[in-house]
Amino acid sequence: MRFSRAPTPLQTRVSTLLRSSEDSSRTANAEEIRSVQETNKPWDNEYTLNFNSKNKFMLRLISLCPEAQQDTKEAVNFSADSDKILLAKGGPDVLLKRASSVLGASGEVVALTDNLKDSIVAMQSLCPSRGQRVLLLARKIIRAGDLDNKFAIQELVMNANMDLTVVRLVGILAAEAIARQCGIVTSEKVLRYDDLHSIELPVYDTHADTDARPQNALSLSGPDMMKFSEADWEQVCRFDKIVFSHTTTEQKLGIVNEFQARDECVGMTGDGVNDAPSLKQADIGIAMGSSIVDALLYARLVFINLEKSIGYLLPAGSIAELCLVLISFFFGLPQILSNLQMIFVCVLRDAISSLSLVHEQPEADLLKRKPRSVKKDRLADWKLLLHAYLFVGIPLTIISCAMGFWWMPRAGIKFSDMWLTYGAGRVQTTNPEYLNEILNQANAVYFFNLVIQQWFNLLG
Repeated sequence: MRFSRAPTPLQTRVSTLLRSSEDSSRTANAEEIRSVQETNKPWDNEYTLNFNSKNKFMLRLISLCPEAQQDTKEAVNFSADSDKILLAKGGPDVLLKRASSVLGASGEVVALTDNLKDSIVAMQSLCPSRGQRVLLLARKIIRAGDLDNKFAIQELVMNANMDLTVVRLVGILAAEAIARQCGIVTSEKVLRYDDLHSIELPVYDTHADTDARPQNALSLSGPDMMKFSEADWEQVCRFDKIVFSHTTTEQKLGIVNEFQARDECVGMTGDGVNDAPSLKQADIGIAMGSSIVDALLYARLVFINLEKSIGYLLPAGSIAELCLVLISFFFGLPQILSNLQMIFVCVLRDAISSLSLVHEQPEADLLKRKPRSVKKDRLADWKLLLHAYLFVGIPLTIISCAMGFWWMPRAGIKFSDMWLTYGAGRVQTTNPEYLNEILNQANAVYFFNLVIQQWFNLLG
């Protein structure tokens, strides 16, 4: 592998790489200049802040090992006993704002003037036109007095991430170049977002054979998509080949939706959990890698556990209480479960118990089951409702009612005195206090029968 070195006012080398991993590419680049292992050997890594989409940079704080010996040239203006070095890499648009100097070709540090900054920006703009991503590498020597030990190491490093010295720009072949390498893009010219409003594409039949006519290609990034209007999408969807790069999970899903809205059949390939929404939405989902298996497993597990929770909550919290009101209304019987007990069942007892179903582990054959139809299969379908109401709810209600109304005759209130009386029975009119006392006992009998049966329902 060879790396191109373009002379600039900064004597900044721009490396062009095509590797499966950006880190391995940069390592290979550095290896040609000097052995990476030998370079890292005398240095201790004290703290690392990994790259993330919020900061758009990575930081590492290193110090020289006590037993390490540096050559004189490298040790200029650096105290091996107390000084540390902060290394930074990330987007030039972010780190350049934090820089105040530049490392020249001969190793001297010069101030970052406006002219030098313009040169860096020009180089940064040149790389994307070659199909390259750009990273800026920077450093800062931190003196012993610059670190305040009362702060955590993370705060110290973030506070020190200023007045950086620009060391190098690194250009890495981006999505467009990789697409050419793989044969996805074959057209000589690839347009970009800035060209969308200045070109007029001919109207082609996208379902016809495209090999017989000139191909048009477009390269877009996630930040470009944030500026899209509906008219932009209409223009984009007319291209034969489109390369999307650096997109978020939401943007991937949006791409699938936009093409489906124009009656296109969309196939989605994904290798991670962040691809799961667009894989699900696509007409054809092609999953790769191991993390997508976990995503499918837990997606199905959540659906199954929700079904179990609904199936558990419906019998006691719905049909068993509804039947009591209907029995009291149509047959004049006293309400065998009080309103307060109904609220207690729905809000506290059943709700708390159903939380255990959320932590149910996946069944052994969960991934072997046939995928459900998103158009036909519902969370609460007729099978679930039939099971909850007919096979669990009705027997549960009958048994609890039987036990409650069985208790009242044993306490001296005949069932015939309650049937179709609507509160005008003999005991209800002559001794209402006694009726209320026995009814409270029957409420307790019904309630505990309901609770015990629900425990069996939960364990089942």
